Amino acid sequence: MSTLSDIVGELDTLVGLLKIFVAQEAEPPPPSNPVPPPVTSHWEMFIKAVALSDMHNTLKLVLVAQAIQETGRGKSDLFKTAWNPAGMKWREEMKGFAVPFNYRTGSEPSGSAVFCAFAGPGEAIAGYLRFLGRSPYAGWSSKLASPTRLINFIASCGWAADPDYAESVVGHLQEAEQLLFSVGGIDIPSSDRKFDGLHFLIDPGHSASATGARGKGPTPPLEYAMNLIQAKHIANFINENGGEAEIYDPNPDSLKSVGRKAEGKHAFISLHHNAANADGRDEGTEVFVASDHSDKSMALARKLSSSIALALGARNRGAKTMDYTVIFEAQKVCPIAVLVESYFIDDYDSIAVTTKRSMAAAVAICETLEEFFA
Repeated sequence: MSTLSDIVGELDTLVGLLKIFVAQEAEPPPPSNPVPPPVTSHWEMFIKAVALSDMHNTLKLVLVAQAIQETGRGKSDLFKTAWNPAGMKWREEMKGFAVPFNYRTGSEPSGSAVFCAFAGPGEAIAGYLRFLGRSPYAGWSSKLASPTRLINFIASCGWAADPDYAESVVGHLQEAEQLLFSVGGIDIPSSDRKFDGLHFLIDPGHSASATGARGKGPTPPLEYAMNLIQAKHIANFINENGGEAEIYDPNPDSLKSVGRKAEGKHAFISLHHNAANADGRDEGTEVFVASDHSDKSMALARKLSSSIALALGARNRGAKTMDYTVIFEAQKVCPIAVLVESYFIDDYDSIAVTTKRSMAAAVAICETLEEFFA
């Protein structure tokens, strides 16, 4: 006959077995062929890190657009090896954010250069902000109202030697926005559309066959090339902010027909670079209107001359009256017509220098138009 203690002991055993049985039932057996976790690429990790960072949304757009351009969507060895998303070259100010990395690339005249190497996507983002914080890009934080405006600014400060760099990066903004929306669902505000309903005609003065003024030296900077660089920047900015800007490149056309093409537009802007006596001293900035100018034409000319001169550190020669054919004809059919002479190109013998100055002037023109038409 079982004692009470025997019965209690048997019950404890049964309870213990029951616990083991329940635990085994709760834990499914391991699969015979385990499925490996999905592999996340460097590119996906980078995009997600940017999307989830606390950067301003404009900066997120610009960084991803630059990364698309610089890395071929994460395919470059510099990105895969060194997490460098924007082609940032090594500078002493990057100590503590990156380490120097010698990288062979066909984009450099010598075949290689020393770039920044980052430990991961988070470090790359911090390094990008540090790189922008250096003196060549002073004032970048005031350009956050528009991604195009920021891209134009950093390009004008010398981010890349390619004069079409800003235009190429701007072309990637829509893809960058889609990528950022796809991870994290962040809210990227639409453009302020400051130019909604406004139509502009942009004239890159002269043509490929008649290049206008030129700089000094065996390979002198050509006015038409600088005019076209500015025209692309300004048109991109207007279009990105809700307006419509047409670049009218009139190679076979007469100057009269160029101005008359401004009919129905809200403003006509003819872009030029000046020439005088090539004495090595840039004589400054001036903007012209026709003798029969409107009040708005003169007001814009004054603002443009002042802002461009300030951006270039040049003398402001002011707004002047001269019946150049293109603005004389444009003013007849358009409420605003101006001809901009950003600086004197014949005082320079470096295409790199004139490109940087022309881009800086283009940024100033964009900011002036933004303020004028607000």
